[in-house]
Amino acid sequence: MTMTLAEALRADNEQALDLDNESVSAGYDKAAEKLNNEAQDEDRGDLDVGAFKGPLKKALIRSLNIALDDILAQAWSGWAELRKYADPEQTPPDAINVVSVANHSITSTHAPSVGVFVHGVEVHSFNFEVAAQFDVEGINLEVQGGKITEIHVGRLNCGGSIMLGDRAILEKEIGTVEIPGSLRLAKPVAILWGNAQDKPH
Repeated sequence: MTMTLAEALRADNEQALDLDNESVSAGYDKAAEKLNNEAQDEDRGDLDVGAFKGPLKKALIRSLNIALDDILAQAWSGWAELRKYADPEQTPPDAINVVSVANHSITSTHAPSVGVFVHGVEVHSFNFEVAAQFDVEGINLEVQGGKITEIHVGRLNCGGSIMLGDRAILEKEIGTVEIPGSLRLAKPVAILWGNAQDKPH
């Protein structure tokens, strides 16, 4: 696997992710309140706020372990200029084509959620909003059989944010991301040619 979205957004600071803000505290309070309201005769125990944030952070990072090559290839798969490579009448399926892509930006949004469970009962769900921007330069795509099989990257810049409610728990300015110059996709991405777009976005 190549670099993941979580790694790219935390490239400058692996300790990034501010989980000491009011949104997290409010979620903790809601979880504790629901736990107390639903507790029966048996002791369900108390939520330990000190032990609460570590697992939340790890779960969020795991949810963003999405390979950058998959994100980029999925964006390019709907590009109108690649449509002919998915049409066997225009391009032989066994032909290997290297397609140059003009410099451009790609935006990627995600909405991961992390549920908090105590004794099998969900007491709260944290809903995050993730927005990432990739500025790509000098891209060549290797295409075969109507699928993107390999990405040759000249330069990749990445920036973005992670929001919890109306508060940013991570903000990363656009900066260079170090990735291998050639990325072979473990699972080639099929080119869409039913509702292709004019260009990546």
